[in-house]
Amino acid sequence: MIITHIFCQFSETNLDKALYSLQLVRDQVLATDSCRSYQVHDTPDKKGAVFICQSWSDLAAFDAYRASDLFASMIGEVKPMMSAAPKTEVFEAQLLP
Repeated sequence: MIITHIFCQFSETNLDKALYSLQLVRDQVLATDSCRSYQVHDTPDKKGAVFICQSWSDLAAFDAYRASDLFASMIGEVKPMMSAAPKTEVFEAQLLP
């Protein structure tokens, strides 16, 4: 399983629009079989900060999403609203019994 942590920074004026766009993408991605969870959170202690946590069945599934038209469309919409480049962490994880 792959877990991603994505840290984004938006101006306060763009935050609501960015969150809305990310929530729409989340709903579409969760409809796929390979995305196990997709959470979007604004960070109250840092204005304009957004934390995205995703889990994927495997790295191939995550890479396929990043190569998809859906991802390209989302990036095209939200990246211009960012006030800094996003930071992404990718972890390989194993569920314990």
